[in-house]
Amino acid sequence: EPDDLLIVHHSMGHEIFPLIRALPCRKVLLYHNITPPSFFGPDSPFRHYARVGLAMLSDYKSIVEGAFADSAYNAEELVRRGYANVEVIPLLRDFGELRWREHDPRPYYFETPRYQLLFVGRICPNKGQMHLVRFMNAFRAAFDYPLHLTLVGHSAHGEGYVDQVL
Repeated sequence: EPDDLLIVHHSMGHEIFPLIRALPCRKVLLYHNITPPSFFGPDSPFRHYARVGLAMLSDYKSIVEGAFADSAYNAEELVRRGYANVEVIPLLRDFGELRWREHDPRPYYFETPRYQLLFVGRICPNKGQMHLVRFMNAFRAAFDYPLHLTLVGHSAHGEGYVDQVL
């Protein structure tokens, strides 16, 4: 309905833009970033849909009343692409209190103290897990304190990158 508001989350290209444009409701864009197409192989469908998604940013500009981004970095991209008055809406959880909370190791069941580094996201070149692996090597060479890296994410579309990481 004309008084409804549709929040369009955009992070990759798709084929339903005509349907979204035709809806009679008000629309705002919430932008989550698009991985540059150059990070994907020439025949990758992700390369294609990254290109489509970037082109769609121009199309959305003509149908949305406003634009939001989930980070300042993503907001800057929208501004560079001609969006005005882009607002940032970060994660809605305030994690500040966790910084000073006393650590309770019981849930981890480690035999000895250690640092644990967790990365969650697709295992692919643009996410940069190789930087973490290099960091791990440098840390181990410089410090005598156990550091463990856990990577969580699928690698089905990493186009061989996971083999480099391991």
